[in-house]
Amino acid sequence: MSATLIDLWPAVAAARAAFLQAIEDVTEEQALLHPGGEPAEWCVLQVAQHLLGWTENVDDVICALAEGRAAAKHPRGYLPSDPPATLAEVRSALVHASARFLALPARLPAHADPSPTVPHEVYGALNYLDWFARSAPHDADHQQQVLAIRRGW
Repeated sequence: MSATLIDLWPAVAAARAAFLQAIEDVTEEQALLHPGGEPAEWCVLQVAQHLLGWTENVDDVICALAEGRAAAKHPRGYLPSDPPATLAEVRSALVHASARFLALPARLPAHADPSPTVPHEVYGALNYLDWFARSAPHDADHQQQVLAIRRGW
């Protein structure tokens, strides 16, 4: 028997909570520090902005797939074009987007067809369950990225 959204939910929720905890005591000044002073390397603010955009996009992808509609994922490393400008604003928006994302098990059809997929650049064709499951390691990767940035301060 394959995993359901309900089965996957605890790991997804825990990974998102861990990311949010990793950024909760970062100051606005610290949030703008690029690792090694390299502007090409994301600062904490950009990591959080990415996760916000990713969450909103993948929420749309999962809903579309579960409802049998076409969907498109943003390219890997996507940063929203007009994200909230401060870490406090991004964190607040991310909490709201996370609440919506974590409510997916209650929002989706009870017996969604798992056959429609949207490709991921690394992991190949993913259905709605796969995209939800993928969010936990995605969040964990970015939590580790934030922790590495913080160690460099």
